[in-house]
Amino acid sequence: MGANADINNNGSSTLNPNNVTLADQAETGEFIRGLQQEKQKSGVFDSASDTVSQSMPPVFQNLLHSLPDTVQEQGNRVVNTQQLILDSTVKQTGIYRQKFGRDVPDAVLDSAIRSALPLINPNYARALGLDTHLKSVGVYDEVSNVSGGALQVRQALTAILLAFNEQIPFSGVCPVGINNGGLEGRIIQVSHRADSNVGGYNYGDSLDGLNSGKPYLQGKRFADATQGDNGQYTALITLHENDTQGCPIRSNTATAYINGLPAVIVQPSGTNSTTFTAAATFSFPGDKTSYQVAILCQNTDTGKIDVTVTPPLPAGTRIRVSADVNYEHATMKDKRPKVVTHAEYKHFGVHYFSGYYNVTSEARAQWQSEVNIDPSTQATIALRTQSYNERHMVAIDCMYEVAQSYQHQFSLDWLNRLSQRNIASIVQDLSYSLSQVDTEMVARTQLSSLGVIYVGMAAVKYFEAMDPSIFTKSGERKRPGIYRIGKWAGLYDVFYTPSPKLNRPVRDSFQILAIGCSDQVAGNPYLTGQAVAPIITPFSINSAGEQGAYYFGAITDTMNPLANMASAAALITVTDIE
Repeated sequence: MGANADINNNGSSTLNPNNVTLADQAETGEFIRGLQQEKQKSGVFDSASDTVSQSMPPVFQNLLHSLPDTVQEQGNRVVNTQQLILDSTVKQTGIYRQKFGRDVPDAVLDSAIRSALPLINPNYARALGLDTHLKSVGVYDEVSNVSGGALQVRQALTAILLAFNEQIPFSGVCPVGINNGGLEGRIIQVSHRADSNVGGYNYGDSLDGLNSGKPYLQGKRFADATQGDNGQYTALITLHENDTQGCPIRSNTATAYINGLPAVIVQPSGTNSTTFTAAATFSFPGDKTSYQVAILCQNTDTGKIDVTVTPPLPAGTRIRVSADVNYEHATMKDKRPKVVTHAEYKHFGVHYFSGYYNVTSEARAQWQSEVNIDPSTQATIALRTQSYNERHMVAIDCMYEVAQSYQHQFSLDWLNRLSQRNIASIVQDLSYSLSQVDTEMVARTQLSSLGVIYVGMAAVKYFEAMDPSIFTKSGERKRPGIYRIGKWAGLYDVFYTPSPKLNRPVRDSFQILAIGCSDQVAGNPYLTGQAVAPIITPFSINSAGEQGAYYFGAITDTMNPLANMASAAALITVTDIE
């Protein structure tokens, strides 16, 4: 059992929702992937076996300890709960890939299971501070009834399935917990900075993202030589690239280069002397002219290295030297490069969504006789669809606001080019604009890269006209609401959205909303999390003969509070399309 689990009085494991770690999420993901692989190899897997139970991570153990071992379905068929939950979870991973174009992230898997726990485990809900509210709306009322076990299982399955299907593809899924008495989501941004003035970095410079890779930890330093008289060149090895004074160097590490080609290499030795010299014959590739090259350092404490070349080199030839900094020198022992790791916590509150519906006895009877469907079932579907579409559309709207600060234009030049090239070929040129957007996004965020594209109806036909080698259709049927059209260049998932901002009535242009994604939760521009999965609690029939249900959920949807991460969006306006 994981470190994030403790024990109830009844012996069942419970999780601390206020301490979800990356290791917890990775354990959940690894477990489900193992079941997937077993199913792919044999076509089936025994999800109720002892082997599966023993390898099960704490989040699944807790869920199943909170549910009956078996449930009775229609027709008096008895079903093993563990098998039902695990089979459904594995199946949803495949549906997720079809819907969103990628494998399920570990954070989504773990969050999906945790979202069901407050509905069936009062102890878990209490740890989140939600038990009083959930009791007040009757979530736990049915547990003691004959049908309570089946109801609990249905609640858990519904929460898990919704968590898979109601994801926002450019969001990071955050754990939710209690802090200072309040329910909140939180992320941690870990950064690394230079704590020394060494190499290519000043004190406090970032070592992350595009700023990573300059000389710092390694001792080798390069220096361009300046030319003097009679084939003499001088170079100065320094601790920091902007230093004007040299630093002590190790004698047996020096090399002289001519136009980047090694010309003289000081032979390694077991001792580090205060002076060194070496010489060699050098010729340019394909040139028979020979040059005698000598390297000399009269005092390794100064870092000054002289290079002599005879006969004189052609004009414009470059001389460069390298040598290792001698950190063992008495003046250098406290100057080794230091790296500081900084963890920045960002907290954001939970907000709730809720509503209810009711229906009269007359309307219920009419629905059942004419439509052959219970109106409560239809209303339940409508509530869930509305809540998800709301969340997704709000997220798109937030990213559109950001994208307006990073705009690009691309002209299809339709009238002039259509006589020379077909539609698919012309539209493929959009890849150049996307590449530019992607490059700028990486530089701006230092982490996120372009992953998701949203377009309105005017753009859909152009994507579908692309060659299959460039654009792979998703296979999903067109429908009202947001859906995935396909994958562009094997990299970018393209979604249709009815958002008014991307469906403006402009005849000769359309817009592409490009949004970044990251494998790291805190690296995504938008953050989501569920403290409580959507709950639908039936009302009793009142004196007016009306019956309905209450709908409630607790989420942490928000823009990433880290401004550089939240900036992972851009807008491409495609013009001259007719």
